[in-house]
Amino acid sequence: MVSSQSAEITQRRMSAVSRTTRKGTGEESPDSGTSVSDIRVLSSDDIGLAYRRWRYFKNYSEYINEQASKIRQTSHKISTEIVSLNAKKEEVAKQKAAREKEMGTLRGEEAEALKLSKNIATQEKDLKRRLEDQRRAVERINKQIEKIIAEQAKKDRQRRKETPNLPQADKALSASFAGNRGQLPWPVKKGVITKKFGQQYDPVFKNLKLAPNNGIDITTEENSAALCVFGGIVRQIFMIPGANNCVMVQHGEYYTLYCKLSTVKVKVGDRLSTGQVIGTVYSTDETVLHFEIWKAQDTGNPVKLNPELWLKK
Repeated sequence: MVSSQSAEITQRRMSAVSRTTRKGTGEESPDSGTSVSDIRVLSSDDIGLAYRRWRYFKNYSEYINEQASKIRQTSHKISTEIVSLNAKKEEVAKQKAAREKEMGTLRGEEAEALKLSKNIATQEKDLKRRLEDQRRAVERINKQIEKIIAEQAKKDRQRRKETPNLPQADKALSASFAGNRGQLPWPVKKGVITKKFGQQYDPVFKNLKLAPNNGIDITTEENSAALCVFGGIVRQIFMIPGANNCVMVQHGEYYTLYCKLSTVKVKVGDRLSTGQVIGTVYSTDETVLHFEIWKAQDTGNPVKLNPELWLKK
């Protein structure tokens, strides 16, 4: 009786465990609805061992489900990262293509700049060569004019020695000329000083010395007349390549020189008054009169003076 009751109780407990296992794991036999876990649990002779087996399979099932969930999450994360990396990869490719295009443009510009630099260097070399040629030409003109004035001053000193009253007349004229320093009229009616007296430097190559200017250059209007700045005597008329026609006028111990004339209206020995026309200023692309003032010395060569300080402001 007792054994029958014990067996009945055990049967009920095992049925309950079987039902619980099928709900928890979903493992049922395809034919009878009984799960594999139930079969494994029911195969145990002891109810405690059966329960422990059931708990093991249940935990294992939960672990498998949890791992599967993690795998799905990881897979989703990896897929998302792959999409992001592909997008970044495309952006990097675009940037690389843009940089390569920019580098191509820069290389082209660099080549053009190098070519331009070489052209500029060649042009600079040619320009410096032409400036050097001009410097030598101006120095040659300066030396020729200095020589002519020195010879004329020497002649005038000799003439003063030979003519008793001439020294006093020259001194009076010289004093009158000197007294008009800063008040002399301009040698043209309208003009502006475009090259000053003394050492000259190239306006582009600042450290490049040009030939010194023994006078001043005055840019004026086309067909302008060159005018005598003070009363005196025409001592010489000569022509120098690069300076065209030149007229030298003596004012006692002083001399004024008018160069770059296309025509001359006076002759040697003429006595000129202030403002009298000497000739016409030569014109090319521009019209420039070269004007100098010199002072004779008792001994030695004449001294060149800055005409700008003698002309009226």
